[in-house]
Amino acid sequence: MKKLILIFFLIGIYFIYNWPILDSDENSCYLLLIISYFLTTSTVSFLILTKRLNVFEPYFIISVLFIFLYNVSPLVFLIMQTTDIAGYYMMKGCSKGTYIYLLAFYSFTFGYYYIKYKPHSFLKQNIINSFDKDRISLLCFRMWIICFCLSLIYYVFGTGLSIMYILSIGMTGDVSMASDTPLKFLINFSWSMLPFWLLYVITSKSKAVKIIMTILTLSIYIIGGTRFIVILMVGALAWSYYLGKGKKIGMKEVIISIAFFLTFTTLMAQYRNDIRAGLGSKNVKVEESAFYDNFFTNTNIILPYYCIVDKIPSEYPYYLGKGYFIEPLYYLVPRAIYPQKPGLGDADIVRAMVNSTGFDVCGQFGMATPFLSEMYLEFGPVGILILMTLIGVFLAKYKKKYLNPNRSIYDLAEYSITYFAIFQIFIRGYMSMNIYMMLFLILPIYYLRKKINISQ
Repeated sequence: MKKLILIFFLIGIYFIYNWPILDSDENSCYLLLIISYFLTTSTVSFLILTKRLNVFEPYFIISVLFIFLYNVSPLVFLIMQTTDIAGYYMMKGCSKGTYIYLLAFYSFTFGYYYIKYKPHSFLKQNIINSFDKDRISLLCFRMWIICFCLSLIYYVFGTGLSIMYILSIGMTGDVSMASDTPLKFLINFSWSMLPFWLLYVITSKSKAVKIIMTILTLSIYIIGGTRFIVILMVGALAWSYYLGKGKKIGMKEVIISIAFFLTFTTLMAQYRNDIRAGLGSKNVKVEESAFYDNFFTNTNIILPYYCIVDKIPSEYPYYLGKGYFIEPLYYLVPRAIYPQKPGLGDADIVRAMVNSTGFDVCGQFGMATPFLSEMYLEFGPVGILILMTLIGVFLAKYKKKYLNPNRSIYDLAEYSITYFAIFQIFIRGYMSMNIYMMLFLILPIYYLRKKINISQ
């Protein structure tokens, strides 16, 4: 981890050395971003040296994500002058957005490290010395089949993709694209395939079934075009292995992980639109510019964030929690039961993006915006201060529960999945979707806990 401190320093020197020629406003913004970068990286470096911060902690992934998204990305955009979308300048709220980011970063740090608390009974560690692998693997296999079939029903009858098209990941098979379907709620069960698959891989001795389950699970995820879930799948398996064996992660593993992440997300960016549209994947070409395009399209979500903090509350009011408390209530109701259910385009976060930019950045460019955008438009800076502190406290408790050598196999799977799900929650802001994503990822593990009471 100490090598990371050197990497932080070298990246900072690079941005100072490559300081571009900018107008006065952008130059001030660049200076603030540089100061912010060194403040936050110095904080993480201090925690590495004094608190023995390691890569398995939730604080690590959130702090590194924050630094990369709210510091490194806008500095790159200013150097490359990629600061507008469709002719609309998107960096106006950069300074305000950076101050809000710093508030969030240090509120989270304070909650994670410096608020003392007494553990509650429901967070007590369930120490288990042995478990019935055969019973767990059999139940996981049965539940995985149910979730796989429900996901398959959605894609076959809801989108018009043939089974062959799905299983071949768009290489062959028939397609008859369907219109909007009331079966869309079934796709939520694809999330639950992951915990059942993970625990089966951990507990089963059958290599052949593991391989088949892995291929079929990947086919569902890739055909849906969701890059994150595949990364979560690979990451959770790796975390289960390293944590289960008590092994450390070195720079070699980090470099391989970064290379996999960049390559996979670039390939998926090229494939997923054609696969979703039923055009197949045989004729997709990956050009050299795809890697920079992948970087830009995955990090330019910071630009709508700047627009939102610039226009709210000066031109538009705060939403006061509607997206956090009201929208999730009807998100999961199937459209077959509630045909007039509002769609994604009616979500607070989407309306805020349209209002703040003046055009449909979601519909026209498929853009999203990060977690802080939604938290800010719902509650403002005070809400960020309170919520990020509480998130820090919660994850500190969560870490102490699961980073325990005597944890159960259920604890190991839950922590590994949650660790990487945190990445998605913080990089993409849509609370309704994130809530139900977590429910469908974690509830299967609690179902297994209840069904199979592992012996001590």
